[in-house]
Amino acid sequence: MQTLFDTQEIQDGQDEKPRKVGFVETPQLLVGANVLKPGQTAKLHTHATEDKTYLVLSGAGRIQAGDEEHRVRSGHLVFCPAGMPHGATNDGAENLRLLVVMAPNPKR
Repeated sequence: MQTLFDTQEIQDGQDEKPRKVGFVETPQLLVGANVLKPGQTAKLHTHATEDKTYLVLSGAGRIQAGDEEHRVRSGHLVFCPAGMPHGATNDGAENLRLLVVMAPNPKR
């Protein structure tokens, strides 16, 4: 099982939709990276039983968490508990790179 991951390797997005890259997947945990190119949005959605945390690795944008919209930049962490609508928008000039952690794993 791989135990070391370099998030710096995940820099580029994709044109059609935000890029999603998985790192860790167990029944209890899902860890990955999302890359939103300038102008892209990860639409508002909800997970009924999973908590989700976004850590901004680089770039800037907005993350919606329930009724709050947060301006985010590198180093910011946003927590969205189960049942809370959430989504992300890159309204900046460079890629918005997010480390995403979900527990439990929604694919379990």
